[in-house]
Amino acid sequence: MPLWLARLIFDGLTKDARCRYLNNHKFKKGSGMGTWLPIFIIFASGLCSAAGADEYFRSTRVDKTVPAHCSEPALRQFSLKQKTVIYGIDGSSARGFTHEIAISRDDAAYLWATFLSNKQYDSRTMLEVRHRRLEAPFKALADAQREMGFSFEKEGDVLEALAITDLAREYPAPRYFITGGIEYSDGASNTIGELDILVGEREGCRIIAIGESKLGPKQLSHARKQLQRFLDFLRTKCAGSSQCG
Repeated sequence: MPLWLARLIFDGLTKDARCRYLNNHKFKKGSGMGTWLPIFIIFASGLCSAAGADEYFRSTRVDKTVPAHCSEPALRQFSLKQKTVIYGIDGSSARGFTHEIAISRDDAAYLWATFLSNKQYDSRTMLEVRHRRLEAPFKALADAQREMGFSFEKEGDVLEALAITDLAREYPAPRYFITGGIEYSDGASNTIGELDILVGEREGCRIIAIGESKLGPKQLSHARKQLQRFLDFLRTKCAGSSQCG
């Protein structure tokens, strides 16, 4: 088979099909690829490696805290039994949230505006942070921006980043990794939703918990619906399939 034809066929395959194609086709001497064979194998293997992420998930951030082999979520990493967590601001636990961050709505909005406008290292900002006693969440957000790829374009990113930092006490490294901003879709271009929080095991990348974070204390029911929608998505995709963990 000529290299140009193999490349054309390979580009037209879905992510999962690329690996199957590479595994099932035996490229031997006399196949018509000649000296191009080693180049194609390298090229094909790279695309097959990228196929570790299936067509249903997409990371919206480049999170450097996630192990390289777990950086792209895939259906096989999930099971139908997932622990769920819902984070809120100060006082949210009394309303039914599973976790809360000791920060007010006003302070969260202040930190969001600070990072969004890139004024986090302005001298006046540092004075205000100390005045509001926000040194700990400020540092957590700065770390999240540097290490987890947070851009803070959305106000909810503040609580999401703080939730991930807080959850690390329950799921410490190096055994676990915690990330978020994972979109899931129907396998085409239609995005169904996004998960704020994912907790996984570094060895094997198995996802053991999912979660949402909500700044509004009255958004508990919405968070529950979002998590249930994802679990329903899993049940649909995993039904009769051996892909799920």
